[in-house]
Amino acid sequence: MGTGATFIAKGKDCIMMNRFWAKFLVALVARGLFATVAQADLAEFNAINAAARAARERGDNAALLTNMRKLAAITPGHPSLQIALARGLAFDGHGAGAVAQLNRIADLGLSFRVSDDAAFQSLNDDSGFIAAAQRLAANGKG
Repeated sequence: MGTGATFIAKGKDCIMMNRFWAKFLVALVARGLFATVAQADLAEFNAINAAARAARERGDNAALLTNMRKLAAITPGHPSLQIALARGLAFDGHGAGAVAQLNRIADLGLSFRVSDDAAFQSLNDDSGFIAAAQRLAANGKG
């Protein structure tokens, strides 16, 4: 038994295996497990996204916002979803939540002209909103 041998014990039997093949099998199993998890996440994402679209089409802001929160949690770095969540919060009258979300977007280094967005017009006089809008604008100047 030279170096590089790995033993896999099963009951009374012991199988000798080259370390390369042992690592290969572990990687293969891990890849299969990851693919299963990724598929489940994709299926969940697609179902929530479909529910969000349906809520938007029927004008159900509460259901839209609930689904946007779920989508934003699944993909925290996805700019469009994060911005959509901020818009949804603002439209639903959650000004503080919208400002907090805009600050998270600014923390990601993203930039957009939030002051021109109709969703945020009700927040134009809010000092937190003004600061977040300035941060988002400054991100685009770098």
